Amino acid sequence: MDATTPRVTVVIAVHERAQFLREAIDSVLAQTCQDFELILVEDGSHVAESIAKEYGVRIRYVWQEHGGVSKARNAGAALGSAPWIAFLDDDDLWLPKKLEIQLRVAEAAPEVALLHTDHLFREIDGSERPGPRRTPSEQVPSGWVSRALFLNNFIITSSTLIRREAFEAVGGFDESIRLVEDHDLWMRISRRFPVTFVPERLTVYRVHGGNMSRRGDLRDAIASVQVLHGLLAKDPALEAAVGRDAVAERFHRSYAYSGYTHYYRGHYATARKHLFAAWRWKPSDVRLILVAGLCALGPWGRDAARAVRRRLGSSPTPPPEQEGA
Repeated sequence: MDATTPRVTVVIAVHERAQFLREAIDSVLAQTCQDFELILVEDGSHVAESIAKEYGVRIRYVWQEHGGVSKARNAGAALGSAPWIAFLDDDDLWLPKKLEIQLRVAEAAPEVALLHTDHLFREIDGSERPGPRRTPSEQVPSGWVSRALFLNNFIITSSTLIRREAFEAVGGFDESIRLVEDHDLWMRISRRFPVTFVPERLTVYRVHGGNMSRRGDLRDAIASVQVLHGLLAKDPALEAAVGRDAVAERFHRSYAYSGYTHYYRGHYATARKHLFAAWRWKPSDVRLILVAGLCALGPWGRDAARAVRRRLGSSPTPPPEQEGA
């Protein structure tokens, strides 16, 4: 690396959403480590160029035909030259020492290919709080994390710092995947390189109308299952590496969540399909068969099931999938 090459290529992808973009850019430019290049890739829309021009030479702006966030991120990474790549979603933020601390940790662990940080949630009213995590912060693993990562995607995209040679070695983001594309990439990296969790809360995940509307959206849960099935097909050694029990647990949990949620929303055919899929991964969970049978009774069976579960004091559905948290 020569003296003119920055240490980090920062990539922000934008598509039809610019209301938070200035804050995202400002959080990068306010970093205590200034040894970076910032590349803004607009994916088919026309909302960001005028904003980018406000920053002059501090930002490299690129427009591409709409191809999805994976294509935009890959394009930004390819345009850069730094040995490290950091991705920031256009609605998220970094705290000022994010890059400085990650690079310091990276220098002490040259074998690590991906570093990610803990995060805060910024609510609509501007308040910030530690975010809820399926994997509590004190339990997020470092090292060879494929098994834990298969069970739950605990990596926030905006918190990552990735060694370029590792990113390129695994082929970057899979541009054919439109949902949970991040989990697919993290898994492929984790199979070949160690991953490190930086426990400081250095990333801010913004909660707003756009991503709040995704809460309770079942597409991510099933897309994640499809991605994991694809990884198992492409990587025959993956099941042995993560363990048959972890595979069964992950698929049982995801299909059960989808099945129960579809059931209580009145989508009985889909509910039945996913409940049976969950049962095949965990035949001892006979509740799945019972609820699948109730699908034939329509709303009456659903209301009866709710009454029984209320009497038993149990939740109507398993905990929701929380990708990236």
